[in-house]
Amino acid sequence: SVELDERDAVRLTKSMSVTSIPVEQFRRLAYGKVTDAVSAAPLGNLVKSIADKSGGVDVAIDVLGMRIFSDGQEKKKEVYPELIDAGRHTLAKVKFDREDGNLSDGNYLINGVVQYCLAGEGGVDITRKLARAFFTALSSHRVSIYKYSHILEAMVVVQPEAVLDEAFKEDSRAAYRTAQYFQQMMDDKKSPFDEIPTETLINWCDKAPEHRYPIMASVVRLFK
Repeated sequence: SVELDERDAVRLTKSMSVTSIPVEQFRRLAYGKVTDAVSAAPLGNLVKSIADKSGGVDVAIDVLGMRIFSDGQEKKKEVYPELIDAGRHTLAKVKFDREDGNLSDGNYLINGVVQYCLAGEGGVDITRKLARAFFTALSSHRVSIYKYSHILEAMVVVQPEAVLDEAFKEDSRAAYRTAQYFQQMMDDKKSPFDEIPTETLINWCDKAPEHRYPIMASVVRLFK
């Protein structure tokens, strides 16, 4: 594959205004190490431009996710604010419907984007929005919990309390319906909530113990 430079990234970003170019063509930027030579600012702008096009959300996630994965392989420890901003911009657009494209099943690039971009205080609001979209889609049967559990697991790693807040709202019927989905899931595989540290779970439950402890007891394995 041919590596891009900064001028290429700027040129491609400008090309987004040409509506005749299918957004799927930009998925080629996720192949190999195509974007490794592009600095964070122009790449971030390119990713946001891709995400803004109709059907571009999953393409943008693939492009950014592959760059994050490649940086990890090269053991680059620097975290780039421009890439974090691009990831948050893109993840805020995920609705868990047909417009999102291929984010289910084996697409684990989104996990890297979630963990890179949503960590820390600045990622709380986007995590809440993403989790809310997921649980809304789940309750309306637009998504399968089995196919999207990897995304939930990634969110739980970086923002467990934000995800729990959206999953199990206080004294709502929806909270108990959500719990039932995870109970069924636990027959075949682990619960995403199993990864939450015990202390974090207890602190969250203590804020509304009568409601939260029974729910958590039903969706977290006692013996991991």
